[in-house]
Amino acid sequence: MPEMGLARTGAKHHNWRGGEIQDQGYIWIYNPLHPRARRQYVRRADLIMEGMLGRPLEDKEVVHHKNRDRKDDRPDNLQLCADRSEHMSIHRKDGL
Repeated sequence: MPEMGLARTGAKHHNWRGGEIQDQGYIWIYNPLHPRARRQYVRRADLIMEGMLGRPLEDKEVVHHKNRDRKDDRPDNLQLCADRSEHMSIHRKDGL
């Protein structure tokens, strides 16, 4: 029996669905210890980019989806931007 006051999280939670959710068009992966985790989830694109770079993303870095499909996390569709300003300039060029 679980101790009182300890919440069940992750795979032990009654509503667990495998550690992958969709929100705002992005795929988020359960990874509560990751520095970029929001509510215990990290964007899958960020994890893939970190794997491609062989290092964690810096705080200001942003991952851009070239084809604008936030669920398309194929490495050839991802582009690293130094900061939000660079990311927004890409969207302005695309007419967004």
